Amino acid sequence: MFNLTLVDLLYPQTDKSISFVNNKAYPLTINISPNPASDLLTIKFNQVVNGPINVMIIESTGRIVFSETRITDAGGHSILLNTNEIPGGFYLLCIQPEGEQSVTKRIIIAR
Repeated sequence: MFNLTLVDLLYPQTDKSISFVNNKAYPLTINISPNPASDLLTIKFNQVVNGPINVMIIESTGRIVFSETRITDAGGHSILLNTNEIPGGFYLLCIQPEGEQSVTKRIIIAR
């Protein structure tokens, strides 16, 4: 399996990634809202295969301020993250299914 990520410069809230499993292409879409977030952040995504997925929020220095691994089935998922403990600023949200390339999005935590 390998991934190809397409970045839409006109609509940066949605990145599209294409996963190839057994020579078949499966699009992966990640939506984040609201962005900027003040207390809650919703992440919606498609998982191509069953297995763990790691969700991280990383500050500009590279320090991981949030990390969580969830076991997911193939299909659509929604994760609600509480951002109250994260200081305001610019961050990277990284979603990485096991054995696949991560998808990274820019997020803002507003205080």
